[in-house]
Amino acid sequence: MKFYYLTITFFVIISSCSSNKKEYYDTGELKSEYKNKTYIEYFKNGKIKEEKLFNNNEKSYLKKVYFNNGILNWEANYQNNLENGIYKEFSKDGILITEAYYKEGKQDSITKIYFPNGKIHLINNFKNGIKDGKFQEFYQSGKPLMYAEYLLDSLVYYINIDEEQQVIDEYRKILLNAKDTVYVGKNLNCVVKIYGTILEEPIIEILFSDKKFEENLPFKILSSKNGEANYLVTPQKEGDYNIYLKVKIGKENEHFIIKKIKVLR
Repeated sequence: MKFYYLTITFFVIISSCSSNKKEYYDTGELKSEYKNKTYIEYFKNGKIKEEKLFNNNEKSYLKKVYFNNGILNWEANYQNNLENGIYKEFSKDGILITEAYYKEGKQDSITKIYFPNGKIHLINNFKNGIKDGKFQEFYQSGKPLMYAEYLLDSLVYYINIDEEQQVIDEYRKILLNAKDTVYVGKNLNCVVKIYGTILEEPIIEILFSDKKFEENLPFKILSSKNGEANYLVTPQKEGDYNIYLKVKIGKENEHFIIKKIKVLR
């Protein structure tokens, strides 16, 4: 008996999907229809407003949305009612202005945005819906305007350039990691992490000193690789100290960081 019920239900669904359903505006114009696995919605002028081309079920389809002049506005693929695959957007003149990729409803991989003349305006990278990777913006001339790098939605590097290709402003994330307290005669490890693309070897100056600079200790470098350097210092007197860090990379402005350290006996 249960099998008979399921069979009839399946038959009704298939029959419903294969029929031509129509809906009309109050003024008599055709508003929408469903035929041949395709849902079509119309403007009052008779031009197509929206299309859904279904695959094997009603949750997987290609959706197209149009301007009222008949030009395609945007199109996207859906799986389980979530955007999945390539998304394209066009101007009213039919010019491609955006290309993006979605995975399970979230932006993923490269997104490109174009000027009306077809040249690249923006190139952005996403991972699982968040900013991750390189972000680039260009003038219409094709010259770079902005370059940035994100790591898991956090900005780690940024440079803004005018049309003469002079730097307007810049930012680079640099971290100085060390314990807040250390005992006399014990080693204090310090890690300097420089984020973003590094085109020239960084010049790093690091000093362990009391606030009056009367007690200065040099750091011993343990390792340096891929923008990360490890240092070690062994305080000999108790008191309040600071780690003074200065980083210089190419033509960038100098970066300064001060971290407070307490030395205990």
